[in-house]
Amino acid sequence: MAKQITAIEVDKIVSRMNSFASNTKNDDLSVEVARLAVKLTKCATNTFEVPLTPKEMRVVQIFQKDVEAA
Repeated sequence: MAKQITAIEVDKIVSRMNSFASNTKNDDLSVEVARLAVKLTKCATNTFEVPLTPKEMRVVQIFQKDVEAA
């Protein structure tokens, strides 16, 4: 079973994702990461939201590792 992300970590992950999205030079990547950050926030606060896909979870895990390392 996958490790569940706590609400506090979600805030940190979303913050890192938004920071990355605003600082990256690649517009397409910026938009995708920002949209995923919004979707992650919605999923964390609303149990009826469509869950993240495995591809989206892999991206979130990249930012989660950054939070755990900090």
